[in-house]
This record gives sequence, structure tokens and C-alpha cells, in this order.
Amino acid sequence: MKGVTKINKIMIKKGNILRWSALLPILLIFSLSACDSTTGVDSLEDSLSQVPNLNLIEGAENVEATVNKNRDRSYFTVNLSGMAESSGIEEGHYASFCAMWDVPIQSDNDLYSGTKMHSISGEPYWKKVNYIVNNMDRYYQEMEDLTWLELQIALWSVMDHKPFDLESIPESDLPSEVRNGDYNIELINEILSDAEDNSDDFNVEAAVWEAHYLEIEGAQDQIVIIPGGGDLDKGFGVRFKSFAADNNNGIYLGVGDLGVESNRSQIGSGYIYKDGINTISFEYDADDDLLRASANGYSGVYTNLSAGIETNTNCTIEEIDRANLYLVTRHEGASVTTTLSSLGLTESVTSEYGDGWIIHGVKNIDISSGFEITGTLDMNGFTDQVIAGGDELSKLELLFGCPKDDTIL
Repeated sequence: MKGVTKINKIMIKKGNILRWSALLPILLIFSLSACDSTTGVDSLEDSLSQVPNLNLIEGAENVEATVNKNRDRSYFTVNLSGMAESSGIEEGHYASFCAMWDVPIQSDNDLYSGTKMHSISGEPYWKKVNYIVNNMDRYYQEMEDLTWLELQIALWSVMDHKPFDLESIPESDLPSEVRNGDYNIELINEILSDAEDNSDDFNVEAAVWEAHYLEIEGAQDQIVIIPGGGDLDKGFGVRFKSFAADNNNGIYLGVGDLGVESNRSQIGSGYIYKDGINTISFEYDADDDLLRASANGYSGVYTNLSAGIETNTNCTIEEIDRANLYLVTRHEGASVTTTLSSLGLTESVTSEYGDGWIIHGVKNIDISSGFEITGTLDMNGFTDQVIAGGDELSKLELLFGCPKDDTIL
């Protein structure tokens, strides 16, 4: 397979790999993130001119992007704003990886204006990138000790316009994370072999995730990962909010139509632990046409759901085919982890103070015959918070809907 044997050879020859923990104090001194090399700045114009098969998204020609290191499941988190509604891209925080290996970027909450978002999902040239992005969750579940660095190296290795060949690139020119990092070459090879064997049969129209190309003038471009379920007309959902409300340790628990702001109503209220693990569930009984959400045994109920959806949204319950999970924590010093199971949603998502929207999406679902989602909310740092009952700074939302303009993306 192209690139794999070369990577293996260079790893056999390399003997100066440092432990990542030993490198951290050195990296923290700098705000210049190392999608870099010693020749990175000089090669910027050449690199930008070589990127093929980019489709500029209408309404995303002048995007503001704030870049921060992630190094949890991805290299970066980018906060995007300024897109027109016609772009189909929600404002918020998204995972991203470097699109080039030899161009630097400032990534200490640095703001880049005038960036351009391109679609690459339907381009055969980008099929391996799209395949790897859509299998990230599976890789993390199946590959013990997988980190963002193995995924970044794999993505560089399948982008042929700027070949990433560890055998031919001088070590001094390699990105510092590769030059000094602790990565598992066997996991990289496994990802590359999987992409080589299976990407041709990958159905991009059924993708849970969509890879977009963010063009940043004068800095490192990004492969931005956006949920495929993101482009929906909101049908109905559940909202847990006011995590810090000083109301008998209470939390607002809402269930109902979320297609129009005025239709967002409180159906019930439940109790939740400010700091601790809360059991939550969300279920639809098709026989009784009843939707219920609960937290620690306290429930909110919505009856005649199908009629409500048809009246207040662009969907019928049979047309709904996608869902989005939103988690945000904007209370200082707080963090929330939600773990949900059902409908193919990601197992666990964490949001810490300062995070915007953490979004996960799923498509090609059928909820008309009923479903149940169960999970937990593990909350920390809310005990000393006193927030009014309508506060939505920190909340979890699960929204279901149909595609915009009846188009499957």
C-alpha cells in the first residue's frame, strides 16, 4: 500500500522518539502550533496553489475562525462564526486536523478573519480523508492507545497534493510533533490499510461526519469535521439546561417541538445533581404517540407528538431521518460529560468551561416505530454556581429533524 512500507522503514531507523509527557513543558512555551517545519512559511504560497478539488460553500466565504489546540481526539478545536444560513453550517466549535504538514499556525485562541470554507465530501480525490474522518469513532473504540497524532499522520499520508513521506523528508523538516512525538506506527498502518481497502465502497451520502476544508490565508489550512446530521430543519427534541440553578438543586427539563422559538416549552421539571452522575433517558412510545424525557426519575412528557411535529415543523415523524447532539459548558470552572447510547450517537462527549457547542450528528435513522436513548450526565464545578432558571449557558440538547429543502446531504 502506498506510503505504508515507507513509514515502517523510517520507524525502524528512528531511535530518538521522546515521551509526549516529557515534551509538554517545552511545547507550552510557544503559541506557534507545529503543523510546522523549518521551511513551512516559505512553502505557504506553493502549498495553497496545489490543493485540488475544493468547492467553495455559498455563505461561507468570509468565516471567522478561532483556533485552539485540542490534542484529545483531534489536533485542534476551531470555533466558526460569520456563516450565512445558506451555508448549512452552524456556528460553534468543531474538531479539526492540519491540512498540510509544513505550514505553521498560531493556535492559542488566535482569531483568523476572512477564512473560506470548502466542501470536499463528494470529491473522489478526498475519499480517503472522508473515510478516515467517518471511522474515527470506530478507531478510538477498537484501537487501544490511539491518539490524535496517529490520526493526523494518517490524514497527511493520504493527501497526495503534498506528499508526506517519512523516508524522504529530512527529519529536521518534519513537524515537531512527528519529529519528537510518541506515536504508534502499527496503528497508523492499520488506519491506512483500512482506508486503502474500503474507501472506494464508502457511501458519502450516508456519512455521519462531513470533512470540510477551511482555507486560512497566511496560515495552516484545516480539515474541519462537521456532523452530517447538522443540516436539519429542527423537528423536536429534549433540553436539559440551567445546570447550576439554585432551585432545590433543580434543572430545567424540557421536551417538545423545537422548530420555532415560541414552541419551546417546559413540559416538566426534574432534579439533578449539580456535581455527580445523573441518569437520563429520552424515549418515544409510538403506540401512544408519547415522548418522555427523565432525569434521575423525574419526567417530562409530551403527548400527540406526531401531530405537534407536523403542525410546527417542516417534518412528519416518518420523514425525520437525522439527529444532532449539542453539549455546551459556559459556566466558569465547570465541565460536563454526557454518555448516550442509541441511534449510532457517539458514546461519550465532554465539554469544559470555555467550550462552545460540541456537536455530534447521525443520519439515516427511523424513529417512527419508537426508540429509547439512555445515558448519564456527569457534572463537575456547578455546586457554587447560582444561576437563574432560564439560563442556557450550560446545557445538553438532543434535536431530531428532517433535511433542509428535503435534500439528503
